Amino acid sequence: MAEPRITVIIPTRERCETLGASIRTCVEQNYDNLEIIVSDNASRDDTEAIVRSFTDPRLKYIKTDRRLSVTGNFEFALGHAQSGFVTIIGDDDGLMPGAAAKVADLIKQTGTKAIVSYAIRYNWPNHQFDRVRNRMYIRRVGRRIECKDSSAEVSRVLACIQGGPPAEYWELPDLYRGFVAMEVIQAALRDGRYFHSMTPDVYSAFANSFCLKKFLRIDQPLAVEGVSGRSTGASQGFGISNSEERRFVEEADIAFHSDLIYAPSFNIVIAEAYLQARARFPEACKDHDFSIARVCGTALRDASGPNRDRTIEVVNDILAKHKVAAVYPNPLSSQVHRAWQGFFDAFRGGEVDCEMFGAQDVYQASLLAHHLLTLRHEGGVSAGASWVWSKLQKKVGWR
Repeated sequence: MAEPRITVIIPTRERCETLGASIRTCVEQNYDNLEIIVSDNASRDDTEAIVRSFTDPRLKYIKTDRRLSVTGNFEFALGHAQSGFVTIIGDDDGLMPGAAAKVADLIKQTGTKAIVSYAIRYNWPNHQFDRVRNRMYIRRVGRRIECKDSSAEVSRVLACIQGGPPAEYWELPDLYRGFVAMEVIQAALRDGRYFHSMTPDVYSAFANSFCLKKFLRIDQPLAVEGVSGRSTGASQGFGISNSEERRFVEEADIAFHSDLIYAPSFNIVIAEAYLQARARFPEACKDHDFSIARVCGTALRDASGPNRDRTIEVVNDILAKHKVAAVYPNPLSSQVHRAWQGFFDAFRGGEVDCEMFGAQDVYQASLLAHHLLTLRHEGGVSAGASWVWSKLQKKVGWR
């Protein structure tokens, strides 16, 4: 089998302070049949100069002729991808060393049409919270390769936003930091376009799921999720500086689903993307259990931080719109789910202070993570036991 073509898309707008490191994680991939497309959304800073500073022939620079929404830039960039597999990463994200070659090997070995992994999270030095700046979180450290049923995994995510056990939308075949075959993307086109929500990454997770029966999910990280001071998701979730969130909402060219009202709540945002996808793939959703009252109850339970009052107000407006009362998750069940997830995360992952190793950006963090994971895997059982023991000591205050 020929080496599969892999396209990495980096949509960006005026974030040259993080873009260079993101590109560097891509151009240093040891894989030839790779194309890297940087889609510049009419930036007025040094974005083009940053891209032109790289001489890798696999790197391609495109630019919109006017300012587009986030979804618009995603759609514009995707239109320049060709055959093979596609992934989209943010301009503060990165690929892990060897990720493209690993994906290619899995494609050749399994014939899969989509691959997702548990990304490493890296908080840039300009993160909104001082206490977590320049820290890296390794969620999973295993080597499992699992074939997942798309419909069952969608049900897990829907259960989560309705108060059930923890599940993340990026555990679905998400085009954002996941790798998806172009034929799946083509099958998901509706009305001549692929994205149909103001949150294109979440929408892609559902749309791809509805066009796939199975996909691969692996523990070995393929990407680094960078969270910088200007990340849109961080602006939505943390609420300390919401300038990026405000711009994201104001420039959206796709109306929020009419059953909901935009709120800085991940439960509401995920529900909206699902409803948009359901409207375009109704047959794939006929057996899903979905209740706006339960989504609202979970959103009210999870409302916290600076965005708490905004979320509560909007969620109550949604309930009034539908003339229903919120259905709250069972408190005991919620506590059990959260405790188990915390225990699971504590012993499957780790936290690293990148400052101790001199890492200052997502590229350096990717190298550090690769080095640490390589040491851990090569150390075998004894290294794994030492890891767990050190974490247990820290948790109970023995050191």
